[in-house]
Amino acid sequence: MSKIVPCLWFDDRAEEAAKFYVATFRACGQDAAIGEILHYGETGPRPKGTVLTVTFTLAGQEFSALNGGPQFTFSPAISMFTWTEIPRYRSSTQRPRDAGADADDQARYRGAQEGL
Repeated sequence: MSKIVPCLWFDDRAEEAAKFYVATFRACGQDAAIGEILHYGETGPRPKGTVLTVTFTLAGQEFSALNGGPQFTFSPAISMFTWTEIPRYRSSTQRPRDAGADADDQARYRGAQEGL
């Protein structure tokens, strides 16, 4: 897994885009694969079961495609998603899970927030 993952924002075509990129790279003889596909749950904001994110790999580089809605139109810009070494949560900007988060986790989260 890459430490930094470029994230591409889509309205509702993230899965379609990921499949297109993977097929294009494979057609050129490059290694490419679809990874995990996450779906919206009951709390939305999109209907339950709608694709939320798709991870995919192109020539060894991991990417994430997000169906974030029409707030931002697709552009050449990207976001960078950072994975942490702390297995309890996925990003240094996400709050530790309340159930089972210890004082060290809370301190790491506060430290990450202060650094933003």
